[in-house]
Amino acid sequence: MAEILLTAGEISDILESDDEINSIKSEIATILRLHDYDNKQDIVTHLLINGRQGLLDYKDDIIPTIFNTQFNTPDAQLILALKTYVRRLWQTQYESSCHWLIAFIQNYHDNKDPQLYDRILTRTAEYGNRFLKDCPMLSIVLQFVLESIDDECLLNTNTFDEVWCTMTSEGLTSLAKYSKYMKEEVMSEELDKRGSTLFRALREYYRPRLDSLLRDHGMNGEEVDENVALDFLSEDGVEKGMENIRQSMVKSSSDVVAEKGDVVLVNTDSPLDKIEIDQMIKVSFMQTGEIINIPISLVDTVEDVIKYICEKSACGGVNDYNDYHLTVVLVNGETNLDNDKKLTEIGVFTDENLGFKLYSNTPTKEQLITIAMVEASGSANDTSDIPTRLQTLDLDELTPNDNKAKAFNTSEVSSTSKSLKTFSSVPLEKEQLANIYHQIQNRFREVTAQMTRDPMLRHNITETLNEINLLVCGAPRVGKSALINAICQQEGAKTHPGLHSCTNMISPYFLKGSCEIGGDKVNYQYNIWDTRGFEKWDEKTLVANLDHIQEKPKSDTLCMIYCASPGSFANLQQLKCLLDECNKRHIFCALVCTNKWNGRKTQRDAVMEDFTRILTGFHEKTREEDGVIYFGNVGLCTSVNSVAFIHEDTGKEYEQSGINELILGIMESIDKDKAAKWCAIVLQNKPFWTKIMDCSKRLKRFLTFPFG
Repeated sequence: MAEILLTAGEISDILESDDEINSIKSEIATILRLHDYDNKQDIVTHLLINGRQGLLDYKDDIIPTIFNTQFNTPDAQLILALKTYVRRLWQTQYESSCHWLIAFIQNYHDNKDPQLYDRILTRTAEYGNRFLKDCPMLSIVLQFVLESIDDECLLNTNTFDEVWCTMTSEGLTSLAKYSKYMKEEVMSEELDKRGSTLFRALREYYRPRLDSLLRDHGMNGEEVDENVALDFLSEDGVEKGMENIRQSMVKSSSDVVAEKGDVVLVNTDSPLDKIEIDQMIKVSFMQTGEIINIPISLVDTVEDVIKYICEKSACGGVNDYNDYHLTVVLVNGETNLDNDKKLTEIGVFTDENLGFKLYSNTPTKEQLITIAMVEASGSANDTSDIPTRLQTLDLDELTPNDNKAKAFNTSEVSSTSKSLKTFSSVPLEKEQLANIYHQIQNRFREVTAQMTRDPMLRHNITETLNEINLLVCGAPRVGKSALINAICQQEGAKTHPGLHSCTNMISPYFLKGSCEIGGDKVNYQYNIWDTRGFEKWDEKTLVANLDHIQEKPKSDTLCMIYCASPGSFANLQQLKCLLDECNKRHIFCALVCTNKWNGRKTQRDAVMEDFTRILTGFHEKTREEDGVIYFGNVGLCTSVNSVAFIHEDTGKEYEQSGINELILGIMESIDKDKAAKWCAIVLQNKPFWTKIMDCSKRLKRFLTFPFG
């Protein structure tokens, strides 16, 4: 089925065949005065695909006065022409094959909510395909249904991405999770699949993916009723939907073929009402996200289950079953199972048993921290006896080729940043993900063995984690504590002022924790220095306080985080002095606009502009990504919302945002020995580790930075 997400070639085909779109094309060329340009066709096609924002890519080609007028004026001729184009393109693409979608859109235009219709039409004209994902009709419907997700939310948060992932994995029933973004009557309409446009759009999302999903779950597409299968998937998502499809096949067939261990086994000589089905147990392999069904007849003990999964998983038999343990999920929680325990003793098919999960014995995040610490340790510099190093992962093989990726200047960035590349956000295939985990485990076993042979290495690691310093600066009530709590996901204990304070204007609070490194439990402590009274510091006080923090032998400051919120007063000369002193001491600086939604956009932009201007004085801008602006190994700036809150004036609810991006930005920018310590600081931040393991771009970046 044709989609609105078109290539330049497909756009050209439509331009050739549709008189109205040809007219719009000529109108755009006239508005921008392109008739004498050799690349006129390229510019127009680029705008049709990328919206008015695509004009930025041709800024130098357009007469300045025309560019400023057409790019910055809300109702400029260009945006009006692009809105006409989008409206016509919807008709061209969907009127004949998906008349229900056109009727849905037209109803909003004529009756239901003309303002919402115009907002979505304008958004598409402004940003082109940016928010249309890989199924534009589903994206269009979601934008209408979730009307409270406005442009600011789309541009500055991951909310729409999260909605998309949930809806396409859990189906229509998951819509209720996002009730706060829609009217109650709209949710009721869309949850009733009999008249739900969203349900129809989900069917079109799953239609081209159906054959692949069936193959992945061991089913033959020729034996499945397509409409029934699409209904199951669209209503309940992949996991439950595929199980429903399987059950429907069993009920509707008297001759099911037995294949491997993923398909139910039946006695084909028996009448339909006497079919004997080999019962299956379902195990979630937490490392790769696979759901593996195991015929009960093929396994006897817990160890058999683990071995079966290690053999049948996407990793293809490279896993060592000794690295894993199985848990049973019960109504009141999970319980670890001994390997020699027989399944008959567990009560596999009781109502209390909700399934099984297979975990790595050492969580991946602790494996990575162990590797990072060994790599960062001075005793680990000579690793010639270690044949497999994690940094030799050929990540290019795991990344789809992206000819549009733009290189950025890394000539002056730190060693950890030099290894970074521009990665696609396309999710990893399960086989690729499993292979990465396998290589991590191999390297983890090697460094663990190295630590066993080298007591001094273990001592160095313990000393490295003994005391970690983090400096947090900013005026009162700008959200410093909320930011640190969001980063660390735990609250610190205040130390006695007399123990640490060199003046009455600075004092630390500390966080303690432990992690297992190479089989040993290692305790660590990090001090968060709260610069109370910072707004009154002069240059002499600033230097004295930094000296005091760094006066202990081996005491190191990971980074300095400076906070300012929209509308708050920031002494830019004082901030410049602080950055200058940190730069002399090789302390990385993160400038953060906190409480970013608690103020006007102009105020937030003003804070970010100040940050950018000051950092540019120390290092040129190297790149901007995921809302973070990087300045080599000197610093970065970004905006965050540390806690969810409801705006007093508008009543609008804003979620936490920008924290994961800030954590990763600091990780990839600081030196590798500091990066290992930063891992310890965020060890308890489960949302961050979940995000980094779920996103291919972040996972691959994380795998590179500590080992450059």
